[in-house]
Amino acid sequence: MKKFTIILMLLLIPSTFAMSGAGLKYNFEYVELSEKSTHCLNYGLYNPYDSDSYLILNAEGEHAEYQVKSKPVLVPGNTGVDEEIRHDLCFKFPKLVDSCEEGLLLSGKAVAKKDAESEGIGTALAVSSPLDIKLTCKDSNFNVMFFIIPFIFMLSMFGFFYIRKASRNKKYNQLYSELMFLHKKISSGNYDQSHVERFNKIRSILLSFK
Repeated sequence: MKKFTIILMLLLIPSTFAMSGAGLKYNFEYVELSEKSTHCLNYGLYNPYDSDSYLILNAEGEHAEYQVKSKPVLVPGNTGVDEEIRHDLCFKFPKLVDSCEEGLLLSGKAVAKKDAESEGIGTALAVSSPLDIKLTCKDSNFNVMFFIIPFIFMLSMFGFFYIRKASRNKKYNQLYSELMFLHKKISSGNYDQSHVERFNKIRSILLSFK
C-alpha cells in the first residue's frame, strides 16, 4: 500500500492551465514528503477542446528521475475544468537527505501534455505547474522506536521478575529441603542445640516467603 504523507500549501483558488487539448488543474506548488517512501500527488486533467486527447502527466526538474512511470489517460473532448479527471503523479524516493534539520529541496514542475505515442504526433504543446518537493528524513523511524522502546522495557521488566521469582523459588526449595532434614534429625533425638537453632532460623525465613 502506498503511504500518503503529504503536507500541502494550498492556494485559496485552484489554478488551471489549458493548451492544445491539455488542461491541468492543481491545488499546490510545494509539498513536504519523507524520503525512502512512495508518494502520489493528485492532479486534475481536463480538455476544453472538441477532440478527445490522451494526456500524460510527468515531472520535470530535479525530482524527475524519481518519478514512477506514468500511463496516458484518455480525456474526452469538452471536459471542463470542473469535470476534470483525477490522476496521480507518483514518486519513489531513496535515501537522499543528508541533514534531517534542513531536509532537501527538489525544484521542478508537473507537466501535462498530449501523449505523442498514443496520438501519433511529433511535438505536443504542454501545460505545467510549479512543483517544489522538500524531502524530510524518514519519519517512521521515530514511530518504530516509540513502540520498540516500551516493548524492550516491558520485556526487561518481565525478565527481571521472572529471574527473581525463579531464584526465590530455588532458594525456598533448598531451605525447605534443609528444614525437612533437620526436622527428621531432631525427631530422631540425634541432634544438638545448633540443629535446633538452625531449624528455627530456616522456619522463620520460610515464613517470610509468604
